[in-house]
Amino acid sequence: MRIIIPVLGFGKAGGHRVLSNFATEWTSMKHDVLFLCPEDYHDLYYPTSAKIVYVSTLYSWLPGFLCNKITRDFFGLLSLFVALLRHARSGDVILANRDLTAFPTRLIALWRRAAGCYYIQAYEPDFYEFSNSLLRAAARHISAASYRLHLRRIVNAPIYRNYREIVADWVVPPGLNLTIFHPKEIEGASQAQTPGKPWIVGCIGRAQAWKGTGDIVAAVQILRGKGHDIELHVAFHLADEFKCHDWIRHHQPHGDDKLACFYRSCDVFIAAGKIQYGGFHYPAAEALASGTILVGSPYFPANNENAYIFEECLPENIALALEEALRDDEHRHRTKTAEGLRSVASLSWKDAASRFLTCL
Repeated sequence: MRIIIPVLGFGKAGGHRVLSNFATEWTSMKHDVLFLCPEDYHDLYYPTSAKIVYVSTLYSWLPGFLCNKITRDFFGLLSLFVALLRHARSGDVILANRDLTAFPTRLIALWRRAAGCYYIQAYEPDFYEFSNSLLRAAARHISAASYRLHLRRIVNAPIYRNYREIVADWVVPPGLNLTIFHPKEIEGASQAQTPGKPWIVGCIGRAQAWKGTGDIVAAVQILRGKGHDIELHVAFHLADEFKCHDWIRHHQPHGDDKLACFYRSCDVFIAAGKIQYGGFHYPAAEALASGTILVGSPYFPANNENAYIFEECLPENIALALEEALRDDEHRHRTKTAEGLRSVASLSWKDAASRFLTCL
């Protein structure tokens, strides 16, 4: 099978990691996988063994006063359309991965009689934050319109099967590297906190308010005020306003190996967020795969059987769920973490890539 994936860049976001890993797995299965990317977006972060063709655009020739995100995306999409005309042929699969790339995918799939597919990893209108209200409204309408295009829609979590403008028949969660994200405990080892040492509570720090880092900090402050001995370990982004607390530790675990070690170093991990509950959430999945006690928002694959769930991301709700986790006994912790390992056992990249191929 020949699979062509038009992209507007390869950034650090989790969605780009998903595409790179799927493409690598399909390549290892002897499929011909080709990324098409405008040359102005050559910011490859997650490596892939698939072929990448960088296509030229006219954006770099524009005068400075015309250079902005809107014109960059416009010329990027135009270059992808031309590149798809050149590379796509009858019988190929063209896989869109976000709202903007869905439009050239649909046009070329119709023109070349190729199979047009769309992998939807989130409801994107919620993420446009232009300061100009007209631009924000236009972007959200364009994004919503992409879900109505006549493409084979595949979503990454059951919640998106029928979610606002999204209607999809296939659900394919992304994968995990289960040889890297694995529990630290050997059979029979204790998960109990070491007497005299603080609880190590971890989270992924993010600047966006909807990702809940500030609420996690506030929740830990509530419990520390009640006498719980807790250290909060924050990976990646830590806002300056929180650096003054001597009970917060900042980590930069770059690479999956170090990130997995970070999860395993935590007694409890908090995976929080404020929107699109039920969507796939990498920190939740990775923490479960690492055998760490999970406290979290109701994101897939977390649930009440494998985690301590809070339904709304507010400091007091997080504090209640975290306090329940800290007070539960070792048997309860083992039951939760064992169920967590079962819930991610089928999420290897090889299995995920095979399921995806069935849809394609």
